Amino acid sequence: IVMADGIRTFLSVRGVSLRSLKIDHATGVSVMQFGALCPNLEHLNLWNNEYLTNEELSDIASNIPLELKPFSSLVELNILNNLVSNKFGIADRELAYVLQHGINLHSIKFQSLENLTDSLLETTLDENPLTQLSSLSLVACNYVTMDSLWKILKMPNDLNQLILHDCKEIHRKDFTKIQKY
Repeated sequence: IVMADGIRTFLSVRGVSLRSLKIDHATGVSVMQFGALCPNLEHLNLWNNEYLTNEELSDIASNIPLELKPFSSLVELNILNNLVSNKFGIADRELAYVLQHGINLHSIKFQSLENLTDSLLETTLDENPLTQLSSLSLVACNYVTMDSLWKILKMPNDLNQLILHDCKEIHRKDFTKIQKY
């Protein structure tokens, strides 16, 4: 499925009424467009899609009216990529956009996101402290360290579930520190 060949058309007609959206194996995907076309989304699930690059997103970002408050109703965000090939992963600009605007996020699940870094998380937490967050799952997110996880753990939120699996920068000694916390 190609975003331009039907998904965008469907969402421009029905997006306002959608509360849940799941997109699998599509090309030309833009999370920013989902925010603009589906301002009332509560659940967004993306699996193995080919996303637009940062360069391709310039026009889209400048055309989204902020009064729409994109992703302000979002409570669940799952972005999962194939562990084998992550070459078309979500652009850091889009990842930051959805996290910064998802002020009611309760659950976040990310798998194999190369653009999820400490720097991106710090910027996100400055804009949106994720005060509603109750569940965070990171699988094979290899550029996140304990530095940013400590910030999330120490922030005033409802976090009661933390799943960390196969993240190369998080080590066994870190789990011991988390358990003591």
